[in-house]
Amino acid sequence: MATLKVQGGTSAGFPKKNYTVQFLKEDGGKNKVKLVDSWGKQSKYCLKANWVDFSQARNVVSGQLFNQIVHSRCIDDELNALPNGGVVDGYPVLVYLNGDLLGLYTMNIPKDNWM
Repeated sequence: MATLKVQGGTSAGFPKKNYTVQFLKEDGGKNKVKLVDSWGKQSKYCLKANWVDFSQARNVVSGQLFNQIVHSRCIDDELNALPNGGVVDGYPVLVYLNGDLLGLYTMNIPKDNWM
């Protein structure tokens, strides 16, 4: 089971919303699921509309470029151990809600304490 919540005050004003996805157990507790091996199991993910980026790439592609920079350095620090070098990571998805196509989004890891 999962819940969707509109994410952020700015996103709420756009026609295409960002959402927080929370996976839950039958009893209402958090249910950690693994969507991507390098992310580990998480109970919360983000569906980003990327409303101001029609390519749907700027957020995720910039994060992947940063990750490559982090892992090309000759410095062994905490960024090396974090998923995607400690910045946003995601992949494109088509989102349907109650049978209606909302469009192309990216499924992202959230900016939480573990990041």
